[in-house]
Amino acid sequence: MNIEVWNEVGNRIQNPNDACQFISTLMEKCIDKTFNGLITAQFTNPPSQIYDAIAAFYSECNKKFTVKAIYLEMNGFEINPDRWYFDLFGYESIPPNDDSFDWLSEWQSPHYPTITLTGLEPIQELFANYIRNKLYKDPDRAYHEELATLLVMAKFCKLIADSLDHKNFAVPVYATAHDFDIIYHRSP
Repeated sequence: MNIEVWNEVGNRIQNPNDACQFISTLMEKCIDKTFNGLITAQFTNPPSQIYDAIAAFYSECNKKFTVKAIYLEMNGFEINPDRWYFDLFGYESIPPNDDSFDWLSEWQSPHYPTITLTGLEPIQELFANYIRNKLYKDPDRAYHEELATLLVMAKFCKLIADSLDHKNFAVPVYATAHDFDIIYHRSP
């Protein structure tokens, strides 16, 4: 794991386009080019569809409690390439001055249907092949796959940012992928 790269992506994630460009530039310099198709690929879910799903989740949760925050978590996609999706979680409160985000593991919302992510199916197959053929044993391939993993997460954050763009959503929304400590957030 290249800590410097992860830290830099974390510093840039509030502007997902910038984070994606930073990662893409690094990928273009790699010896291995397996995942380079991801550089120009995008999720194809319409942002309006994603926004509607978030708004419907918010409305459902508000029937049970007053929602103070929403968290969207993409599944552990790099080891589960068969289906990429995200879960939605609702919270009754946000701890003051808690930069650790540990509170995200204690949601109050009931189970809600996951949202399938579309458009990157060829990349999903590359991740499946990477695991199936144990390509992680090659250091050049491992670094390229690490960058691809970061780029998928950043593209998910970009999809969420685009979905909330020009919308005045009532509560903060946080987004990342499973087991990531790089978190995009959008405040009202």
